[in-house]
Amino acid sequence: AMVRFSRRNDGVLPDHILVYRGSVDYREWEAVRTEEVKAILMLTQSIDAMSMATDSHTGEHYKPELTFVAITKRVGMRFFQSSEDGLSAVRQVEPGTVVDSQETGCYDAMSFFLVSQAVAKGTAVPTQYVVLYHSGTDSFPAAALQHLTYRLSMLYYNCPFSVRLPAPAQYARKIAQLTGYALGSREPHHRLQGTLFYL
Repeated sequence: AMVRFSRRNDGVLPDHILVYRGSVDYREWEAVRTEEVKAILMLTQSIDAMSMATDSHTGEHYKPELTFVAITKRVGMRFFQSSEDGLSAVRQVEPGTVVDSQETGCYDAMSFFLVSQAVAKGTAVPTQYVVLYHSGTDSFPAAALQHLTYRLSMLYYNCPFSVRLPAPAQYARKIAQLTGYALGSREPHHRLQGTLFYL
C-alpha cells in the first residue's frame, strides 16, 4: 500500500499514517501494541532501508508519524441526553456524539466513545476508540481524530448514511468476510486488486 501510494503521488510518501484496527478487546491491547504496532514501525524502517523514501533536499530519512487506533464495538456503555420537550425524561443522543471524559475512558491511553449512526428503534450503541500508539506531535489533537473518525463513518460506499465503523475499518471487515467465505486460500484476479470488488 505504501509503494502504491507513492507511485500514485509522484514519489511522495505520507507524513502521517493513521491505522484503525477493528475488533480489539481490552485484554488484547498490550499484544496489539507489542506485535502489530511494532510490525508497522518495522515496515516504515524497511522502506527507509530500501532508500525509496529519502528526502533529496535535506538528506533526512523517511520517518512518518503513526497513530494506531483500536476499535471496540462490543461495549456495555450507553449514553442518553435530556429531553427538550419535557414529555419524556431522556432521549437518544444525536449522531456524531463524542464522549471522552475521564470517568468513561481508559486511564493508560487516549480514548473516546462515538455514536456515529442514527437509531430508529432501541438504544444507540457507541463504539469505543482507544489510541494504542501515537508518535506524532500535538499537530494531531484528540478533537481532530474524533472529527475525522466521524466523517469517515459517512464514507462507506454501500450506505448513503453513516455506519458504526469508519469506512477503512468497514472495508477491511468486508474483505475479510469475503475472503473467508468465498475465496478461501485463492487469490482474487490481479485486475481486481485495486478495486472495491469485495463490496
